[in-house]
Amino acid sequence: MEKAKHTGGSAVIREQENLYQVMFEQTSTALLVFNEDMTLFLVNRAFVKLSGYSKEELEGKKKWTEFVAEKDLMKTKEYSEQHIIDPDVAPRTDEFQFLDKWGNPKEALVHFIKFPELKKTMAILTDISEQKQAEEDLRTSLQKLQEIIEFLPDATFVIDDQKRVIAWNRALEEMSGVNKEAILGKGDYAYSVPFYGR
Repeated sequence: MEKAKHTGGSAVIREQENLYQVMFEQTSTALLVFNEDMTLFLVNRAFVKLSGYSKEELEGKKKWTEFVAEKDLMKTKEYSEQHIIDPDVAPRTDEFQFLDKWGNPKEALVHFIKFPELKKTMAILTDISEQKQAEEDLRTSLQKLQEIIEFLPDATFVIDDQKRVIAWNRALEEMSGVNKEAILGKGDYAYSVPFYGR
């Protein structure tokens, strides 16, 4: 009877292990597990796709820091080492430039999970290249818009949805006597003070 119970427990454990393996492998998020020396221990299909390498080229052969662009390498190594020394103090997330097999850069967000008893760390990678590009495009568009507003002959200002002043052009500086540096970023109807007082 005891043996049957023991066998049943082993079957449940195997079933759970198989389930975890399937979840690790099939998730659309790039996952990797690395050892204390940064060598890749496990990678999933999403990481294989992101990196351009095969599993055979990665597991036990590559260090995960090999995928970090030079400009972010020192910071990423420090974060990874901190996770080994004291995971409670080390940053849990970081942004860095990921380089694939052909050197193509991708903007990535990484989240670390440390497994001290196994002496391993899991990294969850999200490709945020499109998001970063959208942010950059928005910044460029805003910059162009501000340049246009700056040189309009009419006194012009712009407020955002929080009622904060985000643009205050030269013509308005001359009309109101208020420099843009003194009013940009201010809310609570600060833009009305030069004209109506408090």
